[in-house]
Amino acid sequence: MTDEHTPEHEPVRYDPQAQLERAQAAIFAIMGGADLSEETLKLSNEFTDATVERMKQRLRRTKD
Repeated sequence: MTDEHTPEHEPVRYDPQAQLERAQAAIFAIMGGADLSEETLKLSNEFTDATVERMKQRLRRTKD
């Protein structure tokens, strides 16, 4: 069993400003010659991972 103060239980918050900044950074990197597929995949994975973590947290709260 994990302690409720471990990083696994730290709340993951949706931060639209951080998401916007990350998307803009990806666009600038692509415009600067970075690999389009790699940048979009990284951006997509970050978004998906954060969304899944928020869903897990909600399920844990409703389960307890």
